[in-house]
Amino acid sequence: MAQKVALALFNLPSNHPSLLSANIAGWSVPLNYQHVHKLMQDLKVGHYKVVSQVSFHDFMKEYWFASVVLISSLLGLTLVTFYILGLNKRLIDSNRMLKHEVANRIELEEKLKQRALFDQLTDIPNRTLLYDRIQQAIYNGKREGNDFTVALIDLNGFKSYNDKLGHQFGDKILKEVALRFKNSIRKTDTIARLGGDEFVILIPDTIDTDISIELAKKCLAKLSEPIHVNGQICSIGASIGIARFPDDGEGLSDLLHHADIAMYKAKNRGTFIEVYNEESVAISD
Repeated sequence: MAQKVALALFNLPSNHPSLLSANIAGWSVPLNYQHVHKLMQDLKVGHYKVVSQVSFHDFMKEYWFASVVLISSLLGLTLVTFYILGLNKRLIDSNRMLKHEVANRIELEEKLKQRALFDQLTDIPNRTLLYDRIQQAIYNGKREGNDFTVALIDLNGFKSYNDKLGHQFGDKILKEVALRFKNSIRKTDTIARLGGDEFVILIPDTIDTDISIELAKKCLAKLSEPIHVNGQICSIGASIGIARFPDDGEGLSDLLHHADIAMYKAKNRGTFIEVYNEESVAISD
C-alpha cells in the first residue's frame, strides 16, 4: 500500500487538480535533514532548546581554554602557597632556634661574668671586682673629693677548723661568714673575698672613720654568734684593719697595704679593730 501510494504521488502530473489546490509542483524523495538536527542541537534552538541542562562536556567544549588557565592558575597558586607556608615554618623554626641560641649565649656570658668577677665559693665579689671598684672609688674621690675606707678582715680560729676537719668543713664556715658579712653591710658597701680567710669591705662616703668602725663592730657582733656546721658549733673571730682614702694612701696598693698593717696590729694586740696611723687601742663595745 505504501509503495502504491508513493508511486501514485510521484506520478501525479504537475497540473493535477490536487497539486494545484495544494499549490505545490509535485512530490519527490524526502531529503536528509540530519545535519539540520545536529546544527539545531548544537545551537540549542527549536525543540533542542533546553536551557536548564548544561553538561560538563558542553561546558568544557565551550570554555576549555579558560578552564585550563583557571585550573593552572589555581594549581600554581596552591603550590606557591605551600611553598610560602614551608618558608614561613622554616623561618619560625630558625627564629626559635636563634632565640634559644641567644638565650644560651646570654646565660653563658652571665656565667662567665659571674665566674670572672665573683668568688665561686661564697658568691660575693672576688679580688678582680674589688680592685675595679676601689679604682673607681679612687677616680671619683680625686675628681669629686669623696672619701672612702677599706676594711681588711682576717678570720681568727678558722685555720684550726680547716686543718683538723678538712677543707669541705672549712668551706662551709667561709660561706656562712661571707653571708653574715653581706647581711651586715649597707647596700652601697662592697664585701669581697681576697682569698683564703681574708675579706675586704669597701665603704664609700666616709667623712671620718667612725662609720667604718661602727660597721666593723657590726660585722664582729654578727660573727660572734655560733656557727653550726655538720652538727658542730664553731666559734670564729676576726681582726680588722681600716685604712682611709686619701689620708692613708691615694692608690689601691697603698690602701690595702696600710689596712693590712692595721689588721696585723689588731691581731697581735688582740684589739680586734685597728685604724691605720691612729693609736693602737682596742675599739670594743
